[in-house]
Amino acid sequence: MNPLAEPIINSLVRPPFVGMDELRRKAEADKFPLIDDSIGAFLASQIRLMGAKRVLELGSGFGYSALWLAYGMQAGELWLCEFHEHLLEEAKAHLDKTGLIINLNLISGNVMDNVSKMPVNLDLIFLDIDKKFYFDAFLKTLPLLRDGGLLVVDNLFLRGRLFEPDGKKQMAREQVFLLLDWLKQNPKHHSQLLPLGDGLLLVEK
Repeated sequence: MNPLAEPIINSLVRPPFVGMDELRRKAEADKFPLIDDSIGAFLASQIRLMGAKRVLELGSGFGYSALWLAYGMQAGELWLCEFHEHLLEEAKAHLDKTGLIINLNLISGNVMDNVSKMPVNLDLIFLDIDKKFYFDAFLKTLPLLRDGGLLVVDNLFLRGRLFEPDGKKQMAREQVFLLLDWLKQNPKHHSQLLPLGDGLLLVEK
């Protein structure tokens, strides 16, 4: 996406809950990565269109993106997986304030070590973990979806390094290309790579 377009696109999106603007300001001050609000709004729309009520997020941080997921759901079961337990507790506190009827389940630790604790027959999975584990995590979690479910992967462009490598994030680039090559070889899984934020991949089971 043209970087000049991003501020215009994001300016049209309003975070759905009071306090989210402050959470973004705090994250920016702490250099803590958050999803773009345009991606949050897109995810919420997808969830509403699908009628998704069973959603899993991998790499939840302190819950900013989970607020968007919950907003799309309004009610249902939401699982959050995050390496740092204190961030999960913070995410729970933010979600508790929304008043939504969400059955929240917290999974603390490394995603790759906790797949056995994750539910099946999910409607949607949002994958936003360390990029050097992307392909491995994709293969392990795709079976958790119901038929027709959606796996959404964020930050595929790696801040431009996918197209113009600079010697950094090489393992992440390899994982992304492994994932893209796998999708080319498995066309039964309909996929789209959208120029939203830093690249958003949608894969249908």
